[in-house]
Amino acid sequence: TAGLTFTIISTIEQLIDMGYNVITTNIGTCFSMGFAIFVAGKERRCYKYGRFMYHDILTAPQGKVQEIKEDIIECEKLLNYIDSIIVKNTNLEQDQLLYWRERKLDKYFSLDEAIENGVVNSNIV
Repeated sequence: TAGLTFTIISTIEQLIDMGYNVITTNIGTCFSMGFAIFVAGKERRCYKYGRFMYHDILTAPQGKVQEIKEDIIECEKLLNYIDSIIVKNTNLEQDQLLYWRERKLDKYFSLDEAIENGVVNSNIV
């Protein structure tokens, strides 16, 4: 599913670069990769009881040692890509994301916290 997610994020970024106003709307939860997809939108809306969650990439490496090493390198690249989108499109800073990851935290945001941190930036639905 990560490959599909990155295709979606890249498409959203391309549409924004082309001048389209891409609107993402949280109607309940935007957790994990859903969070990354949500913040890729230019206009980001949320229903009253919407929740958000950020965390480290989940992976289950298997195979030969060299394959696992290569998977870890690729996961780190993907994580850096996700973080760059979050930092670019919100008020969250890289240090905050790193803090949550290093402590293995699932960082949840209420609507008010999402507004405060620039995750939600448009009319509340």
